[in-house]
Amino acid sequence: MIKAVIFDVDGVLVDSEGASLDTAGEVFKQFGVKMTKKEYKNYTGVNLREIVKIVSKKRKVKIDPDQFIKARYDLYEKYGKKTIKPFSGAKTFISMLRRKKVKIAVATAGNKRKLSFNLKCGEFDIRNRVTADDIKHGKPAPDIFLAAAKKLKVKPNECIVVEDSLNGIKAAKKAKMFCVAVTNTFPRSKLKDADLIIDSLSELKW
Repeated sequence: MIKAVIFDVDGVLVDSEGASLDTAGEVFKQFGVKMTKKEYKNYTGVNLREIVKIVSKKRKVKIDPDQFIKARYDLYEKYGKKTIKPFSGAKTFISMLRRKKVKIAVATAGNKRKLSFNLKCGEFDIRNRVTADDIKHGKPAPDIFLAAAKKLKVKPNECIVVEDSLNGIKAAKKAKMFCVAVTNTFPRSKLKDADLIIDSLSELKW
């Protein structure tokens, strides 16, 4: 029996791709790295500290993770204030879950700062939260979803995960959870490992 729904945030609850892709290249440039939007999109669902680690090794440059993360989110918030909006159907579906007494959590590869900003932009009041700051291994490891289930006091097989990224889907399946993928970021052909693929949260009923 399903007792909880765990949402990713970027690309699921809020449309933040524009703010993310438009600022990534600018920040990497400050640290001496050329990064295209297409290349950065491959890191969707991976926490920022891990991205810095991967890119530093691949490009053979030294980037201070803390300095990078601050610069990244400073610029992200500047852009995001005007551009980040909730996806159609997200608030309606969450309201439906609450009426049905279904437990709700968000689990994001972003840190607490980014999560708070995104939820504020989307006007979402969700108190059960797990971020990259709370776990050791980020997506595609299952840690973040298992931590969310523990916070909600439910078993992994009692959870549905709603994701938009390939790394998120992998993490959900490793956590032994039913995964719904929404095509906000990637086409259906890329999301085939999910248990269910939808184009909008407005398609979901309980």
